[in-house]
Amino acid sequence: MESKKENNTSIPPNPSRTCDVVMKGGITSGIVYPKAIYQMATDYRFVNIGGTSAGAIAASLTAAAEYNRRENQSCSGFEILNNLPTLLSENVNGKSRLFSLFQPNKSTRKIFNAIFHIAGKKNKFSKGIFSASSLIYHFPFISFLALIPGALMMYFLWNKINDGLFTITITITALLTLVLMLVSTLISFGITFNKILSKNYYGLTTGNAEKVDDNAPPLTVWLADMIDKVAGNKDPLKPLTFGDLKNVKDNRKDSIILQMMTTNVTWRRPHTLPFTDALFYFDESEFKTFFPKRVVDWIVSKSNKESAKHGKIPLPDFDDMPIVVGARMSLSFPILISAVPLYAIDYTLANNKKGPQNTTPEKCLFSDGGICSNFPIHFFDSPIPGRPTFAFNLDEFHPEHPQQKDESKNIYLTNTNGDGVNDKWFRFDDSLLKFLKSLMNTMQNWTDHTQVKMPGYRDRIVSIHLSPDEGGLNLNMPEEVITHLSERGMYAGELLRDRFTGTSGHPMDWNNHRWIRYRTTMCMLENYLKNIEKKFEEFDPNIEKGYEELLHRANGEPPQCYEFTNDQREFAIDEMERLREYIQRLNERMYSYCSGSPRPAPELKAKPKI
Repeated sequence: MESKKENNTSIPPNPSRTCDVVMKGGITSGIVYPKAIYQMATDYRFVNIGGTSAGAIAASLTAAAEYNRRENQSCSGFEILNNLPTLLSENVNGKSRLFSLFQPNKSTRKIFNAIFHIAGKKNKFSKGIFSASSLIYHFPFISFLALIPGALMMYFLWNKINDGLFTITITITALLTLVLMLVSTLISFGITFNKILSKNYYGLTTGNAEKVDDNAPPLTVWLADMIDKVAGNKDPLKPLTFGDLKNVKDNRKDSIILQMMTTNVTWRRPHTLPFTDALFYFDESEFKTFFPKRVVDWIVSKSNKESAKHGKIPLPDFDDMPIVVGARMSLSFPILISAVPLYAIDYTLANNKKGPQNTTPEKCLFSDGGICSNFPIHFFDSPIPGRPTFAFNLDEFHPEHPQQKDESKNIYLTNTNGDGVNDKWFRFDDSLLKFLKSLMNTMQNWTDHTQVKMPGYRDRIVSIHLSPDEGGLNLNMPEEVITHLSERGMYAGELLRDRFTGTSGHPMDWNNHRWIRYRTTMCMLENYLKNIEKKFEEFDPNIEKGYEELLHRANGEPPQCYEFTNDQREFAIDEMERLREYIQRLNERMYSYCSGSPRPAPELKAKPKI
């Protein structure tokens, strides 16, 4: 083990164990991750690190801290992470520093203040009162105009009604005036909301600001600086890049791989970041509304400006892309945080098919990665694991297991191989709003919800439970709430770490996990192979060629696509024969890999690489 270069007894500079980690999105819920990562770092080196939305922020900071540990033999990055919840709970202008990260742009400030004026109000009645008063306060002109009809009505009625009806009439008139004020203000708010948000990339904040306060920087400026600080990067003109992580000094030749999810709402599909295909362009001046100037200057310096089209510059190779760009593209929570614009060429248009000189890049908007996959537990999957891939889930409290004062009781990790197989219930009874919320949750998270139940997954996922006033859109959480959440995360990291290192003596350890993965993989593989043999045998010669005939056909015979070379065909025929012989032996054997294998049984399917 390398000698330590600093007085640090908590984090070893070169642990022998390695792991991967994936973190779920949840906006301010990400406050649970720093201390969780710190606990993991005491026994593990991080190799593959992934996340979505707020989980992508935590992933980028984890990667930066691991980079510092390996590149500079310094564990200071993890110490900074461990103290991050305290930093974010500091008071800045009457709000927490966490809240100060979400700074509205000049054009959206009125709307932002109107919406978040009620932050921290728990009672539904008080929320309603504060919502109404907030709208009137931030849209006074419309409210004043709405007063005029009511005032005129009162003026004309003042001396024209008898004493018996006076009080009732004035009261009804006042109530109608108040309703008119609220309705007109709400309509004005809606019109303004639509107009301004569409011009601000459909968000209240871009994460940057026209004028940055060094004591309270906005989200992306703060994150860019924090990543470099955690990474031990002393050169502000060179932000930490994906290539820095990949090429980090390491005597065991383990790169640091960072992956995040984003959603291309223009193409209606998710992407894994960093991009591996050179498809996208960016606008330099536009990017400066999202990222610090130093970050944009670096991107421009590494881009092929000679290949620019209509002022849009190709993105640099992913090795040269700052990781803060990926993190920000993943954290673009709709309405709150603006979508990030890139540009691409639509090759379905006739003009763009005429040649490169005629192509015109068009805008693609990238929103939150959690829209498609808020918990990308599929990251870093392999048939059988060589290292554990830990995952941190964020979940609601179970109705029979409410929140406890002891934060170690507010997390959940399976205790037996049979735990965690039941579906989680989301009850909405007769509430339309809850029904619609559950509908949206199903569309967004059905893949994640089904995947966390799989054997070989559920035993490495620790769930951190959150109450309605914790995390999420609760931007201005009190210091004690932030402290409780970070402590909860600490216990979650500790629980996973001790379970898989064997420190806790629990039977659900690393070897147990490896055996489960072997059993499930071999069962999936057996079923997959048997299905191949079945399709080789089952075909109708009157309407189709058998796969054997397709395999043996000479070049030039239809179908004339993706043809083998002659040597490749000989190889394929020989190996297919051997494979079919093996499958036939499987079918003839009395036993199966699937007998007594873990449940629910997963299946092996082809899916697109995103």
